[in-house]
Order: sequence, then C-alpha cells, then structure tokens
Amino acid sequence: MQEKKHLFEMLKHGQMNVRNQKVQKFKQQKNKIQNLYFGNLSIQIHQNSNIIAYLNLLIFVYRIKGWFHFYYCLIYSL
Repeated sequence: MQEKKHLFEMLKHGQMNVRNQKVQKFKQQKNKIQNLYFGNLSIQIHQNSNIIAYLNLLIFVYRIKGWFHFYYCLIYSL
C-alpha cells in the first residue's frame, strides 16, 4: 500500500512538472509576441516622435493663448 502511494505521488509530481513546463513555455511565447508587437509600436512612435512633439507644441501654444485671452478679458473687464 505504501509503495502504491509512493508511486502515485511520483506520478502526480511528474504531471505537475509537465504542466509547469507547459505553462512556462506558454508564458515565454506570450512574452515573445508582446515584445514583437510592442517593440514595433515603440519603433513607430519613435519614428513619429517629431509629429508628437509638434502636436505637443501646438497644444502648449493653444493653452498659452487661452491663458492670455483669459487674463486680457479679466484685465479689460476691470
């Protein structure tokens, strides 16, 4: 009886190891896919970084214009 239990435990551990290996393999593949996708994404963003900088500048100028307009109206209304 004790031997059978021992064999069963060994089998169970073996199955757990196989399952853990499968899980690890799946995680590695997922990481590879994510790296490929997000890597390409970051490269695209890097290529378009001057466009993004230009947009940020436009937004900044627009906000400053808004503040100037606000203060101008405030002072003018006094």
